[in-house]
Amino acid sequence: MEHSLEEHEYQIYSPIIPTGGYARDFFLPESDDELSDQLAIIIDGEGPILKSVVMKRLAKAWGLGRFDQKVKARLSSLFSDSISANGAEEDFVWHEARIGPKTYHFRGSCFYPSSRRKVQEVCVEELGNVALYVLESVDELNVEELTRRVCRIIGTSFSALARERINRALRIDFIRNEIHIDNDMIKLSKL
Repeated sequence: MEHSLEEHEYQIYSPIIPTGGYARDFFLPESDDELSDQLAIIIDGEGPILKSVVMKRLAKAWGLGRFDQKVKARLSSLFSDSISANGAEEDFVWHEARIGPKTYHFRGSCFYPSSRRKVQEVCVEELGNVALYVLESVDELNVEELTRRVCRIIGTSFSALARERINRALRIDFIRNEIHIDNDMIKLSKL
């Protein structure tokens, strides 16, 4: 029996907007602690998150008009070891306990535009967890319909890129061990 996915049995994605500072102070060594704290607040609150999204959001909060290599280098130098890249994609950052086998952590969207993310802004581990959530409510689905439903939950459009990323998510060990694929049909494994 299929459940309605509109019930929002999951956390809604909500971006964290840092307070920022003054553009003139951004490159000063005295701003290191404040910038590091703001990076950690975004990552703690939103991780897993695309590293470039964190940096662009912080640069904007500090009133910087451009996100160039100098800004990127400044912010990259402030990422601590505890908030380094984890998982299958090095472009995403989060604290390891946030997502992984048996955590089933993911964030979906709602009617607020800020809750919607592009498929490339969602790490494959999180996409895999959304796929597992979808598969819990059906007997089986083909890959295209699974992709459509995952896209609907995260608030993005169905696309070839979405299908490619979700296919990649289905190959992650902790996801692959939970599903059975027969030709183009996917269902949860019965343990």
